Amino acid sequence: MAGVSHTNRQNRDDIWKRNCYGIELFYLPRSDQRFKFCLRCIRFDDKDTRMERTAFDILSAIRAIFDIFVTNCKNGYCLSAYVTIDEMLAGFRGKYNFRLYIPSKPNKYGINILAM
Repeated sequence: MAGVSHTNRQNRDDIWKRNCYGIELFYLPRSDQRFKFCLRCIRFDDKDTRMERTAFDILSAIRAIFDIFVTNCKNGYCLSAYVTIDEMLAGFRGKYNFRLYIPSKPNKYGINILAM
């Protein structure tokens, strides 16, 4: 949600402040302490088997959640006769093998996404 609201580069503690600088979307549903607790405890990947799974699947760290997401997208959308597929470059500067560099785009680094 921080990426959608363009606050992903803002200090996490500033987002949860209950003054004019905080964002209600973050501090109303949960406290800052609860969010920090969830960050420490929630894991989506088994660190012991990560290296052998990453050898054949680059999304192995989030594969289970990604598959659930794709299934829910398929169940929630019904295609019509007029569907267009296009590619877009989502701005991203993290360390992944599938990150692209296209100098002519506004976001020069990113992930190439095929979108409907």
